[in-house]
Amino acid sequence: MSIDPVLLAIHDQGTLFEVTRVIVSATADVDELMRRVARTVRERHQYGFVLIYLSQPDGGLRLAGGAIGSGEPNPGALDDIINRVVARSQSRVEAGGRLWRVAVPVRDDGSLLGVIALGLDGPVRVRGRTVMLAETLAGQIAVGIQTANLHQRQIELAAQLERARIAREIHDGIAQSMHALNLELESCAIVAERDDDPLRGRLQNLVGLARNTLLDMRSYIYDLSPIVPGEETIASLVEMQTREFQSISGIPVRLDIQGELPELSASVCAGLHRILQAALGNVLRHAVASEVIVALAAESGSVRLSVKDNGIGFDPERPTLGYGLSNMRHRAEDMGGTFEVSSAIGAGTEGVVRVPVPGVPAR
Repeated sequence: MSIDPVLLAIHDQGTLFEVTRVIVSATADVDELMRRVARTVRERHQYGFVLIYLSQPDGGLRLAGGAIGSGEPNPGALDDIINRVVARSQSRVEAGGRLWRVAVPVRDDGSLLGVIALGLDGPVRVRGRTVMLAETLAGQIAVGIQTANLHQRQIELAAQLERARIAREIHDGIAQSMHALNLELESCAIVAERDDDPLRGRLQNLVGLARNTLLDMRSYIYDLSPIVPGEETIASLVEMQTREFQSISGIPVRLDIQGELPELSASVCAGLHRILQAALGNVLRHAVASEVIVALAAESGSVRLSVKDNGIGFDPERPTLGYGLSNMRHRAEDMGGTFEVSSAIGAGTEGVVRVPVPGVPAR
């Protein structure tokens, strides 16, 4: 029994309308969006399976949202047709018994975003209609991916704006109060020392605590403030951080920036900045140092940042060095770099992080 082609066209248009409704209500979760699209298509057309693959940065594909349907009886055959679609960026239709596999590229401005694959058990006459439907769906899926990405960017932007607002409030409120409290405690400690007041020891401890708290607070402000590519260089970030540390701690810092530094990504700048924060925080809390040397240079295909103090040092062979050093090492390794620390009792401490940077000539 033949089916009226007008009714088939109306049914297909209904599918496209339902998919559009799904995309319009999309969230930032692209996997959930693809799952809903695939489920809508399969339920309306009773396909054996509906699979949506998304392109990855490494050039491969991943199944988004899981398989919708009874599954592919011959995964190898499906992999083969999808590979051909990716290689030629063209739709493919292949048969395996009564099962037809239709795979269509999902493109945006010439770039491959993914592949939609359908499996149907039916006569040859349905192939052309299914390919046309799949190609139209591919265009809708491309819009859906863009919509989900836009939602994600909006969420990230909103988070950045909120973090910046919190940072401003901390800077203008609590941080200013802590700075004033720190100055008053230092004045009280000086008077107590001069008058040989028995409270001088407690006041000196409070001065140290206030400095640590203020340094932590300044670090939180930096952590909350996003590093925007092109607005801050690693040199300016290091200069700002060392100047802030010297102002709060009272410990002189000698900054040595060697040569012309390359432009670093925002993530590398942030990583190096966080490591410097942690290293200087350790100096203030544990080193009992009277001088710090911070050096920044491009060398041997990498950027090198070191923090050296003349404090009391420690024994590197101790089984437990605390979380600070391990966190710095993990952060360096996350950037593809290394972190090394050298120290000895009474001989100060030096931490050195090296991060590989493309474009820096090896020496």
